[in-house]
Amino acid sequence: MAMRVLNASLLVAGVFSFILWLRQSIVVGPTSEEGKPSGANGPTSRLGWQAHSMNDLRLWPQLARKAPGPILSLKVDPHALDSRNESFLLTHDDPEDGVQYDTSDELLEAASSLLDSSSSLGLRIALCFKRIVEPCEGSAESEAWINAVDRLFAKATLVQDDYPNRLEFVLDGMAKPMDCLQDKWRPWVATWIPGDHSPEDALTSNNRTLGYDRYQVLNPSVGEAWQIAEKQNFGKFANGTYPVQLWEPDSQDEILQYADDFLGRFEESLHLDYAINIDPAMWTLFTSNAGIGSSTRKDGTQVAANSQESGSHRRSWDLALPLAAADDRDGGPLTGPSNASSIFVPLPENRFLVLFNSNNSNSSTSIHFALFAYKTVFGNVSKVLEGNIAVADEVVAALSGEGPNDFLVLTRSRLEVFEIGSSSLSRVSAWDLPPSTLHPLAARKLGKFLGNSGPDLALLVQPRGQSHLELRHLRADSDEGLLWTSPTLPGLFEASSNFTDFVLVPTSSEDPSSDGRVIVVAGNGTHMFGASSSPGQTTWSLLGPGRSVSLAASLWPAAGGAVSQKNAAEGESEGAAAAAFYTVALLNDGGYCYNSHKHNTRASPKVCDATPQPCQSVLDYTIGSVEDWEETLVQQNVGSSSNNNNNTSNNN
Repeated sequence: MAMRVLNASLLVAGVFSFILWLRQSIVVGPTSEEGKPSGANGPTSRLGWQAHSMNDLRLWPQLARKAPGPILSLKVDPHALDSRNESFLLTHDDPEDGVQYDTSDELLEAASSLLDSSSSLGLRIALCFKRIVEPCEGSAESEAWINAVDRLFAKATLVQDDYPNRLEFVLDGMAKPMDCLQDKWRPWVATWIPGDHSPEDALTSNNRTLGYDRYQVLNPSVGEAWQIAEKQNFGKFANGTYPVQLWEPDSQDEILQYADDFLGRFEESLHLDYAINIDPAMWTLFTSNAGIGSSTRKDGTQVAANSQESGSHRRSWDLALPLAAADDRDGGPLTGPSNASSIFVPLPENRFLVLFNSNNSNSSTSIHFALFAYKTVFGNVSKVLEGNIAVADEVVAALSGEGPNDFLVLTRSRLEVFEIGSSSLSRVSAWDLPPSTLHPLAARKLGKFLGNSGPDLALLVQPRGQSHLELRHLRADSDEGLLWTSPTLPGLFEASSNFTDFVLVPTSSEDPSSDGRVIVVAGNGTHMFGASSSPGQTTWSLLGPGRSVSLAASLWPAAGGAVSQKNAAEGESEGAAAAAFYTVALLNDGGYCYNSHKHNTRASPKVCDATPQPCQSVLDYTIGSVEDWEETLVQQNVGSSSNNNNNTSNNN
């Protein structure tokens, strides 16, 4: 996809107050005396990550935008030799015929391109050479392999010279300095992993004669290997210049367990990088309630930000979590009656409400509800209240209110306000919708939830018998009317109203009351489609796999003296002031996880060549400026809604 947006997939148990920490600039760290990249002592907070098996080089630019500090840390897997030029094919698993893998030569080009794009970025690349030969066996094959590494080392050293103190390579896998390789490819350092081509004594010794000084990056796996290193208080690495790397933890509980242990035991000068095969945005959410610089836990709904990182901002989005993303938690799935569709309502004080529309026509005037509470992001949830409430007809949308215990329900014919009590929900007010031929699909609050005369809402509607959509302004004390000239949008084809959401974005960031633009996303059960009120938008655009959708908009503030990522990508010089602009976030379940252990390590297809398929356990987010959303929606028109299941897109 051509969209210049930040996209990631989260293999989820749930995100309820969806908060992202987005970077507007990258801060330059101090240059080290050893010639390692700036900030070689680790990220500016004590927790960071190394992205594993980044062998599809098209993944690198978006990873740089998610880097937790001034260094982007990656691992690639040089495998078999490319017969064309003696470079290495980049693949974790054994290569397959017919796949055009990226190569180690192309890796150097990608590194140069990435470093050229930002003068404040440092790059550390771990080269995990796969076992295709025993390097020191003295065979013709081993000699050819060593010669190929020599060639890579020579070419990489020239590239390093072009970027002083900004590019570093770390030896891993079969290229570690063991036996005949003890002094090969100095001054590159190597990882130390218990039992993996790593001399036991190198945990505590830097004996140069034996080559132990080459082992400078502690990289144990979770479990026994970590415990071996920990019993020695991490040996020499506790006073080293590199972060400790924890090899491939998976679950949030596991990640937080190691964070608490590490931060509580070791000095603040020592940093921890998680060597991950998950999207870094997922890691950011997983670690959002881990203490930075101490073992103190922060509120689970906040992503920790370091005060040294000027230009970094926490962004809070009012996004509703699709119910499927909350299933399969401890205590059982969060399901309601069979054959029911769900509407999710985020509430203050770490709570959320789920309303279940029954597909049984005999139960159209009564819906089931369940109120849940949670303590931390991705933590266990508990059911607080459950029951049934009477409504006029099918619920189209539900919105949180001004107070912590009230919410509004929009049905096809009425607006109703309910209050959450200690043992039940009670209706406090209701208004009939003005008679019309409009079919309401979704709603947004415009002013106060309850003014002197009632709710003030923008409604996305579809005139009955018509194919287009309209935006209408509805106040409870007046007939339906237009807030501004109603934008006519493409028809909704066969999407359920439960899968539709929209945002209103002012035209001017300096005048929030200015006439707005509309962005709409609808899901048909397997895929998502977008439309907008921008000129040239005549039909729906395929966005990718997805079911339930939630949209939110936020004003990205101007960063005085710091160029934004967006402006930098478009060629503005560093130091230029970045103007404020509106961004739009999309959250959906039923998405596709590009960046995962399985997809990163398999031989084919390459990550960015995969055809995305809907996956119930994947929660996706996509973020971009309004202008980029609109440009993409115009460019990606599918032409006909009948194509909805045969089009895919690549969000890398």
